[in-house]
Amino acid sequence: MTVTSGLPRLELTFDNGRYPSEDLVRARARTIYSRLEAHGLTSVVPGEDVMVDLICRISPQASADNIFPAAEWVLWIFPLDDLLEDVFAAREVGDLTSIGSPAFADPALASALPEVVVAGVREWYDDVVRHMSHGWVAQFRQHLDSFVLHAVRYAGSSTAARVTTFEEFVRLRREEGAAKPTIDLIEVAARADLPREFRDAPPWRELRDICADVLTWTNDIYSYRKERSEGRHFNLVEVLSRCLDLSEDAAKARAVAMTNDKAQEFIARAAELSRGPELARLPADVRAGVLRCVRGMESWMQGQYEWFTITMPARYHVAAMAEGHDV
Repeated sequence: MTVTSGLPRLELTFDNGRYPSEDLVRARARTIYSRLEAHGLTSVVPGEDVMVDLICRISPQASADNIFPAAEWVLWIFPLDDLLEDVFAAREVGDLTSIGSPAFADPALASALPEVVVAGVREWYDDVVRHMSHGWVAQFRQHLDSFVLHAVRYAGSSTAARVTTFEEFVRLRREEGAAKPTIDLIEVAARADLPREFRDAPPWRELRDICADVLTWTNDIYSYRKERSEGRHFNLVEVLSRCLDLSEDAAKARAVAMTNDKAQEFIARAAELSRGPELARLPADVRAGVLRCVRGMESWMQGQYEWFTITMPARYHVAAMAEGHDV
């Protein structure tokens, strides 16, 4: 296993450029940061420069008109994710049972979180959905609800203790993380709104699942030491160590190899999709939208990986990293 700056090097081959209109992203980030600063909430979001760098890496193909839905999702997901964990970890289990679907609009959820975050997320959501079809909105709402519900219900508890097999972990990790709504937003950034029949077809669902695995596993490889230091063990490295009885180093090496394999599987499946009957049946303009979405998924996978390994955001640092040890 090759190591750079104490981090595993994932063998992703996608070649990203940089989003050219960085000033537009920075202006939008500044607006959201100002709202969070006014309520003393900047501690739950990485620095502005770091976030702008992430957005530019993950959406290099998006146009000025289409970058903002994904950009604002990235800017709001960090405070939302941390607050869901912090706020609901302190609540009684009985309180959590009142949070139901659609979780995004649940009054109990809204009343427990800072108003500025709730308002910001709702404004962002309303702006996104008004541009998309009913089918896309229904899927996006389902995925967003699933993310929120899992975050709330498992806040402050050991989700890992509920996982008995690795296959169960993989399935639950896709729901528990924010990967699914993120992948939905790739359609928006790619100026595509895919037909329901294609979106529901197994080749497309499988490609999305592979992308979700690469996104969540890359995050887990980078952040597992930080999560473990906080008592959180729902992480690929931790689950591999426990389920397969591996040492920490062996589990991390296995996680790196698995993520590399998933990235290569994505490349192979994307090539199959481009030659498959599901794509061939679509009109030319829709086919072009599908291929933009595939490229968008590649950009998210590569961009997130680069952000971790090049930018090394302070949010994920622990004492061991500062001393030059592996993460």
